Amino acid sequence: MKNTLLILLSFFSLLLNAQNCYKCSKTISGTETLPQIVPKNTTLCILPSGKLNADLVIIGGLVCNFGTINDSSIAITSGELINSGQITAKNLAMTGGQFQNNAQATINQTAVTGIYMSLTNNGTYTGDYFAATKLGLGSNPIVNNGGKVTVKTLALNGADLTNTSDLTVTEDFANNDSTGNVINDGAMSIGRHFANTGKFYTSCMIDVGGDFANAGFITGPATTGSCGGFKVVGNAANTGEYGITGNLDMCTATTMGGFHANTGVVGTNVTNCICTNACNSLLSVYDNNVNSKEYTLFPNPTNGKASLSMKHDLKETHSLQIYDIHGKQVQLIQNITSATIALDFKDFSSGVYFLQLYSNSSIVFSERLVIY
Repeated sequence: MKNTLLILLSFFSLLLNAQNCYKCSKTISGTETLPQIVPKNTTLCILPSGKLNADLVIIGGLVCNFGTINDSSIAITSGELINSGQITAKNLAMTGGQFQNNAQATINQTAVTGIYMSLTNNGTYTGDYFAATKLGLGSNPIVNNGGKVTVKTLALNGADLTNTSDLTVTEDFANNDSTGNVINDGAMSIGRHFANTGKFYTSCMIDVGGDFANAGFITGPATTGSCGGFKVVGNAANTGEYGITGNLDMCTATTMGGFHANTGVVGTNVTNCICTNACNSLLSVYDNNVNSKEYTLFPNPTNGKASLSMKHDLKETHSLQIYDIHGKQVQLIQNITSATIALDFKDFSSGVYFLQLYSNSSIVFSERLVIY
């Protein structure tokens, strides 16, 4: 309950600050090559035409990027960075504050270290090394992924991670601290080794390309007929608790499909290579849209309103369906005859949504939308 409340407060705070992105103390509309320091009570807005080719330090202020931050180092000690454009950075060092990525961020080294802080990804986030570490007395650092994250190594040390979308670790994943809490309700895959000493929940089967080691607590869905677990290519060892609650599966290359070594506790409901509930993501559908040149959704991200325009006259009546990150339909617009559709999201919560446009029961356009 405590973590849920903190997540809600973080989203609410980011929503309020996004509104402040239209109250800029300073704007960058061209190319800026001088380092930028953003103190408290200051809002720096990088416009769509703006480029910051220098380091960025946020000390209590707010940075709204609609343009480009390129080849820089970013440090956040307090305050917020909201990215609705493109970031290419050598490293991101957070010791406080908040970072929300609504568009595209490529950051080689990410270090989130401290307490009472959050990093939220609603767009595409790529990099080599990503670490989130609790340092001090207070709430764990929070990492929320509602978009697409691809990193080589992901290390959690007393941090909380919630994945509701698409998380790919091409090499090693480690939840290294007993106070760390991971909740996976999306697509997740580990290219090499998996290690857990904290709390870990998954509602689907996670692929592990190397070895698996659990010294913590791993649980699965409680609903009858649902299952989660791991499909492990290498050796699987358990010294903690696996599947004491919920429905979990452990699928390995052994004859019985179970653990190669177990000195811990395995629940009576744990199965071996029975669960076929693969971790899938809605994002793959929307990231490969063949009709994207014929349709325009703007603005995206949006803070309330957008329009969907078609570059051709409609010969048939269309309908538009909108889904949330969990696949639940939240809006249906029928009998569309105009080539431009005005959309109002003022009653929608911040997050990632998916649009599907139909013509004669066939999907002609699909797109991912971020509301902040």
